[in-house]
Amino acid sequence: MNVTNTVSMKTLFFTVLFIFLCIGVGYFVLQFFSRLSGVEIFSAILWGFKAKQFALVLPLIPLYFMAFVFTFGLINQPVSLLTASATQIGGLSGYKDDDNTYAYYDPQQRGYSRIKTYSPPPDPENLNETFSVVSFYKPVLADYYQNVYKFQLLSSLLGLFFFFCGIIPLYFLMLALANDFNSSNGIKEKINFGIINGNFAELTRISFPAFIVAALIVIVIATISANVVSGNLLREQEIVSGRYSAEYRGRIMSAVSPGKIITGRIIRREQESEKVYLTQEESRRTMSSKNESRYEPAYNYIVEFPGLLEIPVYLKMRLRGDSETNPKIRELDALFANTKVVRTMYGSYSPDTHPVTMKDLEFLVNPDYSVALSSAGNH
Repeated sequence: MNVTNTVSMKTLFFTVLFIFLCIGVGYFVLQFFSRLSGVEIFSAILWGFKAKQFALVLPLIPLYFMAFVFTFGLINQPVSLLTASATQIGGLSGYKDDDNTYAYYDPQQRGYSRIKTYSPPPDPENLNETFSVVSFYKPVLADYYQNVYKFQLLSSLLGLFFFFCGIIPLYFLMLALANDFNSSNGIKEKINFGIINGNFAELTRISFPAFIVAALIVIVIATISANVVSGNLLREQEIVSGRYSAEYRGRIMSAVSPGKIITGRIIRREQESEKVYLTQEESRRTMSSKNESRYEPAYNYIVEFPGLLEIPVYLKMRLRGDSETNPKIRELDALFANTKVVRTMYGSYSPDTHPVTMKDLEFLVNPDYSVALSSAGNH
């Protein structure tokens, strides 16, 4: 079995596992709420559909899914970081090879390694920023790697906010559904928070507010611990790979200078839209606010420089515009299949990301050590 099939099978397995976990936890939540409220919530949901109480029953699924996803994230990321030392890999920054593939340089293996990741480090745009130290870990129950960064308490608080945005409306909707279901069966007594809290304390031997406080404390402690662990992982990788980073950067900087022409080739491109604010003249001409903006097309090119070191050096070059407005983009289009041009409100572009022709081109080193396609053309 090849690598692609193996990755696909892993992705399918974890997707199915996540779905079953989501359904299983949902079933437990409904059963638990039935015990807290004294109402068979499954029967209440069926009654809600029959009674056409769609405002109460239809939002239950998206609200639960929202709460489940963010709960999974709040638990999974700190736990993954606390166990990250077993799956940690790293080296020096390279380039984004595909949408979900990143190539980093492993100084121990003396070559580039490719991994699946949804959080690649940014591609360097300046020669003095190449070969930064990078570190990755594999989250629990995942077939991809996550970029190690300084774990922020703010990200957990944001996840907690969206969790509450799902769980609080879900609670009140199920409470309203349970009361309406009871009313339809002639039960006049209303279920309120006091009843829920009393049943919760009876079942768990702890009050509901105390449980919420304890859960928040656990999340904060886990987040702080993950922050410490991520810092340690980065420091460990810095110790292993830092000297190579300094050596390679130093050798690159001694080999180039602003105004120098160096040879490279395009290995990948990616089209995106760039937000541009209106100039004073444009604002005056269109009678628009100076804070208004528009989106313009732009291309990011990954350029490989094979002659700067004994290993290839990769750099991102950004060109604004499209093939109709920028002659350099039009020139580089010849390297790609360019069988179809997509026209959007932001401009026209070709969806091809990898060139069909690998051609040596001349690049000019700018004063900030970024590169630009030389007017001298190619050779």
